This record gives sequence, C-alpha cells and structure tokens, in this order.
Amino acid sequence: MPSVIQLLPDVVANQIAAGEVIQRPASVVKELLENAIDATASKIQLIVKDSGKTLIQVIDNGTGMDEIDARMCFERHATSKVKTADDLFKINTLGFRGEALASIASVARIEIQTRKAEEETGTKIVLHGLDVKSQEVVATPTGTNIAVKTLFYNIPARRKFLKSDAVEFKHILEEFQRIAIPYHDISFSLTHNEKEMFRLSSGSLLQRVHQVLGRNFKEKLVSLNEETDVVKIEGYIGKPEFARKTRGDQFLFINKRFFRSGYLHHAIMGAYENLIGQGLLPSYVIFLEIEPSRIDVNVHPTKQEIKFENERLIYNYLKAAIRHALGRSGVIPSLDFEQDPAIVELIRPKRHESVKDSLSWSGKKEDFRNWEQMYEGIEAGTSAPPSTEIQTIIPNWDDTRQDDKLGSESRSYIQVGQRYILFNKGSGYVLVDQKRAHIRYLYEYFLGMGNNSPATQKLLFPETFHLGHRESATLAEILDELAKIGFDIEAFGSDTFILHGIPEVMDQTSRAIDLIIKLTENFHESHMTDDKLNQVIAANLATEASYHMDRSLKQEEMKQLVDKLFACEEPFRTPSGKACFLEYSFEHLDKMFNT
Repeated sequence: MPSVIQLLPDVVANQIAAGEVIQRPASVVKELLENAIDATASKIQLIVKDSGKTLIQVIDNGTGMDEIDARMCFERHATSKVKTADDLFKINTLGFRGEALASIASVARIEIQTRKAEEETGTKIVLHGLDVKSQEVVATPTGTNIAVKTLFYNIPARRKFLKSDAVEFKHILEEFQRIAIPYHDISFSLTHNEKEMFRLSSGSLLQRVHQVLGRNFKEKLVSLNEETDVVKIEGYIGKPEFARKTRGDQFLFINKRFFRSGYLHHAIMGAYENLIGQGLLPSYVIFLEIEPSRIDVNVHPTKQEIKFENERLIYNYLKAAIRHALGRSGVIPSLDFEQDPAIVELIRPKRHESVKDSLSWSGKKEDFRNWEQMYEGIEAGTSAPPSTEIQTIIPNWDDTRQDDKLGSESRSYIQVGQRYILFNKGSGYVLVDQKRAHIRYLYEYFLGMGNNSPATQKLLFPETFHLGHRESATLAEILDELAKIGFDIEAFGSDTFILHGIPEVMDQTSRAIDLIIKLTENFHESHMTDDKLNQVIAANLATEASYHMDRSLKQEEMKQLVDKLFACEEPFRTPSGKACFLEYSFEHLDKMFNT
C-alpha cells in the first residue's frame, strides 16, 4: 500500500503561506513598503492600479541588492535579518519572516530591478508564479523597483473573492498611513490610477500626522510624552470634544510597528472615562518604545499582534500617561504621573520585578459598536418585520389601517412631551414617536429618489468645505449616489469640495455639511454591495435629517407627519428596527387598569 503522507511541492507550500501572509492587495503593499524601509530608503514611491489588482509597484532609493541576493530573496525563509532563534526576540526591523516575497511571487507576476550603490549595473528578474522567466543585467538607479502584477492570477477563487475596488483601495490607504506616520523622516508618495493621492515630504511627527490625517487635525490634538524605565510613551491624542462614533483615526505603534490591542485600547478608553459620551472614540496616534527583548512580534502572520512581557504594567502606564496629558491640556485637573495611585501600587516592590497588581475589569461592558451595527436590520428591498410585541399590541393592523383611515381630516392630535404624537382611532389610541416616524418617512423618501429625478434646492451662496485624505477618497466614491438623492457637490481638488445644492427636505446648509462629513466617516470601513450602500446612505441621511428631539409641532405638522408615516411601505419600524408607533386598544387599556 503506497504511503499517504507526502511533502508538498514548493509552489503549493508557498501558495498556502500566501494565504496567511498575502490576504489582499493591501498585504502586498505592507510587505513591500516594509522591505523598502528596512533597506534604509529615504524616498519611497507607491504606484497602484485598479486598487492593486492590476499593479502594485514600490520604488525606493535604498541599498538595493546584488545579483545573488536578488534571486535569493524569492526563496522561502530567505531573510537577511534572522540567523538564530534568539534573533526572533531582538527584532528591530519590519520584515523578517522570510516568507513575504516568496508568498507574493507564488500568486503574482513580478518584475524586479535592483542595484547596489557600489555596482555599475543592476539586475532585472521576471517571475510568473515563482517560475523565473528571465534574468538579465540592466542599467537602473540605486535601490529597488519591484512591480507586482495581476495578483492571484493563478488562483481564480482568491481573486474572485476580492472586494470592490473602493474597498480594496481603502485597505491599501490604511496600510500606507500606518507606515507613513511613524517613518516621518522618509518621503512617501502614493499614486492610484495615475492620480497622485499623497506626496509626503520628510519632517516632524506632527507634520506627518497633519499630512496624513488632514489639516483640520491641528486643533484637535494634545501632545503625549512620558518616559519610564520600562516604556517610553509619546504621540498625540484627541481632545474629548472631537471624539466620534466611528473608528479610523486610532493608531497604536510599538517600536514604530503598527499593532492592534483591545486590551490597551481599553486602557485608552479608561483614561477618557467621563470625558466622552458612550459609544464615542477619541483619535490617537500613540508610540510605545520598549526593549525588543520584552516583546514578541512574531505571534501573528501579519505581525499586527504583540505579546508583552508584562502587559498589565504597560496598561497602567499608558492610562496614567494619557490622563496626565489631558490634565496638562486643561481638560481635567492636572495629575502627577509618578504619583498616580495605580502606578504607585503597581511599582511599589521594584520597578523591574514582576509584581501582582490589583488591576481588574470593571465588569461594565464598553459600547464599541460601529456604524454598521446600527443598520443590521436592513436587507435588500425589505425592512425588519414587526416584533411579536408590536403584533400583539396592533391586532390585524392591515384591516384597522383601512377601517380607521388614520389620516382623516377630522382627527385631532396631542403632542406629548414634545416627543410623541397621540391620537384617537376607533378602537383605541395610537402613540407615535415623532422622530422615528420622520426617520422612517425620510428613509423611504431617499430610497425612492434613486428612481426619480432628484429634488434639489440650489444654494444662493455655495459652501466650501475640506476633508481629510481618507474622507475625501470616500466622498469621491459616493458622490454619484448622493447626487441621486438631491446633493449637488463638486470636487475641487486638494481635499476640497463645494456644496451647490441640498435635498429639498433639508432646511439647513450647516446640517447638510455636518451630515456629509459623518457619512464619509461612517463609510470608512464599509464592505457592502451597491444595494446595501444605497440603503445605508438613505438610513444615515434619514437619521441625521430627521427632527431633533423635543421639537414642538403644530396640528398641521403632526397631521402631515402621521399621514406620511402611514403612507410608507413599512411604517412599523425605523431602518434600525426601532418601533415607530404603538397602538393601544381599549381592551388593552382596560387590562392595564384592571377594569
């Protein structure tokens, strides 16, 4: 009987490794940019076509490679940074696993040109899925120019499951920012489909933060700078009043390497306790500098998770440092970092000893919901069905709606607490939540606008507004969808836009601009079909353009709102699934009063 277990061919092994390391075009961008930095480049160009599906090219002026290294770099586990197992715990460079280029080459067509400064000529190699098509001597500048073409061309299933160009480019943009921010002493550029998106000159960290996140960040930041014998903490944190509901401007680095940590994010949120509203997130760009032997950066293929020697110690130092910075800025009473009770208790025995501390989780579940969860109830072409509770309160709704003629001229309405509308119908009373009713109506109105000519009110004086790079890219992607529902927005270059018109149902230009900004923030992390995109845009617009809470309404306004609600296809609930109204029959009221 033949043996069952066999060694995988190298090409298959590399493609499996590629599944771990190279998940999408952004993964290639990350690996190539890191290699350019490790090559001590002072200038790095990133050129992308079709969101990386057609081309990802990185050109640097680093040390370059000789002919032998240029060939060896595509072999699996080939690396210049690790020679012994102990070296894994002394990592000071970015790319070190020795799998990236081999993994990329196994699933793409690659062309590389490279030359060392001391050599007169360079080397050009062309590979198709690790198959070397050609190798020749060429004249090329010092450094490396590597082009990755038709990613996943030989794995159609992987290529098929890539997201839309808009989504894939957002991931590329994220990786570019995560590398460009810490390496502010390097000049970077990013070109997408022959359009230059970024040109970042070398400078200070603050200058780079402004270059990457937008000029409107200047007034939103507080500097962070603390140093202990265990960790150095520096960077910038957002002022509490600028916190917002969506993620995107939270950057945490360890020794200049971007990483994720829910545990340390919890420490940051704890420092803002009672300073920001529930569900809001502060912006932050925080750098931790720790002796490499105290951390393990090789616990995840993408190297975005870090294992600390004493994570609890870092937690308390980080929380105290942020509260100290907020105190210095006048946001909260100033704190003495060295005398913070949590720190004093933690380091009381000896600063270098592992100690037990009293850190415990509060048990209070932090509300980190992102925008998508607000609209989970939205499905293509439908709304969430009425809950069992509402069905029991509103028996035979289809019949009673016809019989009682809810929009009749003779009905009078009572506003309760400037939030609810109460009116009588033949078999009882109906209580309408006026804000939710307005949201439901506007949601269906905006959805219907996609099939009709948009109703736009032109502004007498157009308004100019500015966005950050990421939000500008997002707005450019959804301009057509916004035009369908009545927005007239002109892209004016350099992250600048001009608002010429707004939907006729909106009454304030300032609210319209605020809404546009919120939309771009919300869609930063969107992964959705075109139908879902339209629904979420409509839901966002409806929520923001609806009545404010505690708004006083006249009789005619209440009547019109009720008529509009019950003319909706689905009047029961808002797009997020909340009840728009409740109906109480006399029988139900009798039971409540035990009569």
